[in-house]
Amino acid sequence: MDPTNSVSRKREAEPEKQSNETMKTYDASTLTPQYFALPEATMYYIIKNVTNAAVYSKLIKSCKWFYLKHPIIVLKHCGHAQFLQILEKTNGTKKKMITWSDIKHKPKLWITDSFVLHETVPLIKEMPIYECDAKVVDIANQTYQFFQFKILVKCAETITLRSVSVTNESNAFVSLDELIGACPLAKDFQFCCNDAASAIKDGTVQKMLELKQFQALKIFHISNAPERFCLHTFFQFMKVC
Repeated sequence: MDPTNSVSRKREAEPEKQSNETMKTYDASTLTPQYFALPEATMYYIIKNVTNAAVYSKLIKSCKWFYLKHPIIVLKHCGHAQFLQILEKTNGTKKKMITWSDIKHKPKLWITDSFVLHETVPLIKEMPIYECDAKVVDIANQTYQFFQFKILVKCAETITLRSVSVTNESNAFVSLDELIGACPLAKDFQFCCNDAASAIKDGTVQKMLELKQFQALKIFHISNAPERFCLHTFFQFMKVC
């Protein structure tokens, strides 16, 4: 028997055997310990206090332990289209929308470039936002609490709100001047009132004109404004400018 041919036949059979094996599903129990030069307490502090999305992404790529200790999903562009790719999971011939209860590690969102949401996506509303560094925020037909809104717009320069309602801790609607006041870096602010015009109240225009955030705007656009929006006061301000 030729030993060379025997080895050759054995090697040819190995790929066929491997191809028939089913790939194992990822399981946290299969993790291999990874040792660092720094103590575990120091590494834990680093991952819990990371302030840069790029650094966090590199950390979780280097070791899965970082994600398990501080689960965050980093998205450059956050919107309906991006979530369509992860909201559906295949279950035989049926497709089921993933809910918050389906996600094991309960991650938070870290948005780096833009946040655009025009349709209702329950998972986005349920998933807490860890950080939002987005320069562009474009929201339509949504309802937010004021603390959520402030997180979304804290770094935004271009803000577009169409039929958006924001409520405070008392479930009262937040007025337009308060919304603009929560946007420290805004340069372009566009606002379309909803049917209830809940953000426009008596005295809103005067308060808005006194804000340094409003005076720093390069573009301000409002549409579907109700009669409560005092055009006389607004035009007087425009004449002075």
